[in-house]
This record gives sequence, structure tokens and C-alpha cells, in this order.
Amino acid sequence: LVQTQNSLLMGPRGCGKTTLLKMLTPEAIAYWRDVRLKEEPALEATMALPEFTAIYIPSDTRWAYELEGASRLSQTDGIPVARAQRVMVALSSLHEALGVFEGLIGDDIRLDQGVALALADQWRATRVVPTLGHLRLRLQTHASDIRSRLNLGRVEALHEALDALPPSWSAHALDALTGTCAAFEATVPKRMRPKRWGLCFDELETAPEWLQKELLTSLRNVDQRFLLKLTWTPALPQLFADENRAPRDTQD
Repeated sequence: LVQTQNSLLMGPRGCGKTTLLKMLTPEAIAYWRDVRLKEEPALEATMALPEFTAIYIPSDTRWAYELEGASRLSQTDGIPVARAQRVMVALSSLHEALGVFEGLIGDDIRLDQGVALALADQWRATRVVPTLGHLRLRLQTHASDIRSRLNLGRVEALHEALDALPPSWSAHALDALTGTCAAFEATVPKRMRPKRWGLCFDELETAPEWLQKELLTSLRNVDQRFLLKLTWTPALPQLFADENRAPRDTQD
């Protein structure tokens, strides 16, 4: 996982996939360097450190089932369920990215404001205090607003809310995230720019099918500045899941 390449980590639930992904994050790396290695210097030889900055993105089960009820209405009421779901994934990814940016910037208030202004311009965010913290709050507000309009079945209001957001938020699964990382790189000094970004999507088995397909396809085609680190709990084939079906010949 720490190597400079794309990775797909598969295994059953509870085997430690999430823990491994979280060990790639800046917070975990800092703890490893500043605490563990000082306590046990011999550990330094046991783990190579990644040459990328990781953004950990947990899979939110709401991505898959939260819009299920609204999807039943989409054929008759025109609710843009797929588009809303893409925006919700983008909002969650960007929220995690801003947390990483804050850690990289530290206490440099002017730099925090500079990055926030660049992102506010990119995101069409008006009337917002130019700090990364306030931008994170704005992302949470967008998510709550979309959920509310979905639950109330306010189709026109939902269209209006989605139209006001950047097009990249409802485009390819990686567009919003990679564009935001590029804006960060363009704003901060060269010494603070990561060599690469590790985009760590956890528990893809609970994610929507379109997200699974786009991320797996991107393992071969993503920009080399971005590494994908994905985890997946493979589901058993239907043959084994259906207890009522007689077993087939092993050659099948």
C-alpha cells in the first residue's frame, strides 16, 4: 500500500483493511514518526513511509440507500437521483480533503485564507468567510440542504440547488477531488506541495455501483499525480449465497 502505485486491497470484513488505509494518512504518519519511533526506534526498519499524501474517504452507506426512496419517484416526478448522489459523494470527498489541507498548512492563517479564497472561487461559494474551516461548514450545509429537499420531494427546489453547484461535483467520481487538489497545489509554496496524492476510498462494496465502476476503471487511467488506494470486501457468488441451490460440479 505504501508503494507509489495504485492498489486494490480485498479481504473479509474485520481483517484490518480500514486500519491499513488510515495508517497512510498524514495524522497516522506523524504519530508514527513523532511517537512510535521515539519510543521504539527499531520499528523504523519495519515500515516504509509513503511518498504521497493520503486523503482517506470512508464509504458512507447513505450514498447507497439514502436515495432509494427518492429513486422510486424519479420516473414520475423527475427527481435527479443519480445527479444528487454524485454530488453527495463529492461533498463527502471534499470535506475530507479540506481536513488534510488544514493539517498541511498548520497555523499559517494567511495561507489558509489564500487556499480558501482559491477554492471559494472554484466552487462558486459566495458570502463565506475565507477559511478552510468555514468552507467545510459550507459543504455540510450543502449536504443537509440536498437531503432535506430529497426527503420533502421538492423536485424544482432540488434542481435549483444542484444547478447552483459546480458542474464537476456531479461529473466523474474523481473530478471534484482532483480539481480541488490542483487548486491547493497552485496556491501553496512549492515546498508544501505533495509529490503525489493518495485517494483512499474505503469499503467500496457499500458504495453505489457507478462509483465502484468509475474508481475501478480509473486504476488504469488516472493522472499519475493521483494514486488510488481502494478497499473492497468481495461478495460471494450467488451460487454460494443461495442456500436452496444444489452445489454444482467444481469445474463449473
